[in-house]
Amino acid sequence: MEYKNQIENRAFQEMLQAAVKRLQNRSGEEIAAKSGAVFHSSRNVLEIMSFYEMIEIQLPELQITLKRNASSATAERLFHF
Repeated sequence: MEYKNQIENRAFQEMLQAAVKRLQNRSGEEIAAKSGAVFHSSRNVLEIMSFYEMIEIQLPELQITLKRNASSATAERLFHF
C-alpha cells in the first residue's frame, strides 16, 4: 500500500508542477476570469470552492491552503461513522 501512495503522490506532484508552470506568468484577474475563482487583489489571493471546501491560492507563489469551516468539519465527522 505504501508503494501505491508513493506513486500517487509523485503523480500529483508532477501534475502540480505542470500546472504551476502554466499559471506562473498569469495575473490573478486572468486566472479568476478563466476558472470561476474569486480574486482578492488586496491580499493577492484566489479563492475557489471544491468539494464544499474553500481553497485559497496565494499569488505569485501559488501556495495552496485549505480553509476549513465548521459545516465541513461536521460533515466529515458524520461521514466518519
